[in-house]
Amino acid sequence: IGVALGAEATFIARTVDVFQSHMGEMIRRSAEHAGGAVIEIAQNCLIFNEGAWAHLTDKERRADNVLFLEHGKPMRFGKDLEKGICLCGGLTPKVVNVADVGEDQLLVHDENAEHPTLAFFLSSMGPPDFPTPVGVFRAIQKPTYHELLMGQIQAAQAKGLPDLDALYRQGETWEVGETEA
Repeated sequence: IGVALGAEATFIARTVDVFQSHMGEMIRRSAEHAGGAVIEIAQNCLIFNEGAWAHLTDKERRADNVLFLEHGKPMRFGKDLEKGICLCGGLTPKVVNVADVGEDQLLVHDENAEHPTLAFFLSSMGPPDFPTPVGVFRAIQKPTYHELLMGQIQAAQAKGLPDLDALYRQGETWEVGETEA
């Protein structure tokens, strides 16, 4: 997730292979997204990492170990959603009991935040101190590479065809001036 954020992917999500409907939703959303999309899928491998994701998949422990990210909603987890993530007293995240601090003190998820700070913060959360976030970390709209490239081509074409004959015959050297941005 951190690498995808560094590469400025505009859609970043995480899911678990046994969360079938959740995984389907993440794949659908990434397919509909225009731009770079990355989905991290935690998947068990019987040979190399048997049980590596048991804390996320075990029905007895899942509620305390998984934070389902929902855009515009406070970050809550636990069997009765009794726990939450708070930036109480500064920029240090903390797991709190919602009854002790109130839901209004919890961090609210914003997958559309232009700046990647919240997504990066979430990407670094995990056991043993925090639940593992799953869902959409970031979903923003930016011009795609193709759109930017086509814009450059259209701008060059709008200037008209260059006179190559005049360019060749003007002398042995020529100066390239500044281009307009």
